[in-house]
Amino acid sequence: VPLPNEVRDTPRTGNERKLAKCAPRDKSGVEAYASMVSFSEALFALVALIIPSKSDSLAMSPLRMPAMRVIDTLGSTLDSSLARLPLSVWIARNAPETVTFGVDWGQVPHAMDPRSTTWRSHRPDQSGGELTPRGRRKRTQIENFVAILKILLAGCHDADDRRLTIVDFGCGSGNLVLALSYLFPSVDFVALDMRPRALDVLRERAEEVGLTNLEIVVGRIESYDGPIDVAISLHACGSASDHAIAAAVDRGVPFAISPCCLGKVNLGAETGERMVRPRSRWLTDELEPLVIGSSGDDGSLSKMQELVSKMAQVADRSEVEIKRKRAKGGGGSDGSDDSGVAVRQRARAAKSLFEKDRLLWAEETNKQYTGRTWLVEMSGLAGYAKDDVLIALPRAETGGFDRETCHGT
Repeated sequence: VPLPNEVRDTPRTGNERKLAKCAPRDKSGVEAYASMVSFSEALFALVALIIPSKSDSLAMSPLRMPAMRVIDTLGSTLDSSLARLPLSVWIARNAPETVTFGVDWGQVPHAMDPRSTTWRSHRPDQSGGELTPRGRRKRTQIENFVAILKILLAGCHDADDRRLTIVDFGCGSGNLVLALSYLFPSVDFVALDMRPRALDVLRERAEEVGLTNLEIVVGRIESYDGPIDVAISLHACGSASDHAIAAAVDRGVPFAISPCCLGKVNLGAETGERMVRPRSRWLTDELEPLVIGSSGDDGSLSKMQELVSKMAQVADRSEVEIKRKRAKGGGGSDGSDDSGVAVRQRARAAKSLFEKDRLLWAEETNKQYTGRTWLVEMSGLAGYAKDDVLIALPRAETGGFDRETCHGT
């Protein structure tokens, strides 16, 4: 698409500047540029040249802003109330007695130890193997969950003195649930995942040690109707983490959920999952003024979903992308001069906003959780983007809980 000379010769900022520098005068020039950047960036750059610039970015409709700028407009929302609580502080406030942190991995069988797992191999080296970076991170995640479960299990009131059941939703090949099953032999565990192949690996590892307190279930999280005393999940993608929270909220039980990405949530309407965001009334109220905006956009659901999709783009920036941007000298995808640190801060703020949305949905849906949810930062994972864990320790049921409102969607 040939561009008028007066547009091509007047570079502005960011992608506009990159596009003007390319100066595509014919179809081949446009194709060459499109091959250099992602389709979404090229498309936004073209739109940015067509739409007149505004001196005040906050006056522009949020639906026309780059994803990073949407987060900037929520400065009053992204305040100290979204700060994550260090796990050590949470333990000090909620532990009925002293809780030790750490696991003696020398006493854990190789099949239960994720020390040698890599991205390509989810099965540990049975000889003990080298401690890989991913294995070290998995060990640390398990140690965090061990400390959390000691407190959540102590908060489970059970007059019948029966064995408690912990369900690991979206367990994958079992790095978390296998170690926990071994370390908590007096508790029953359920490993649930919809991928039979991953569960086959988990089953082989469990059989090698002879675990008797672990049940393996193939199925979707929202279809599980078995017993739950505590719900846990580690990096179940997208709406899977929301369904795990909903399963706990429906039964009024404690949960410790460490979410993964948000991107797949935005496909919910297309896949039939009907996962609508924002989840909470709180975040809906915060976003509605932006959707209505200064440009006359109405507050329809489609507009809200478009805005949430933009925010999710920021929240889902991985630590890998951030390191890549820092290595290149910074620069956000919207063409700003953001350093890697600034990109990461915005990504963290956006992710915290969505995690708080999940927790407040639980509080709004079930009164047992009111004031009893926490956004916690796991220990020992500095520099890792997915170190959040959402914790809830509900009060005993008071009769104010309307189970009809908990439909898990």
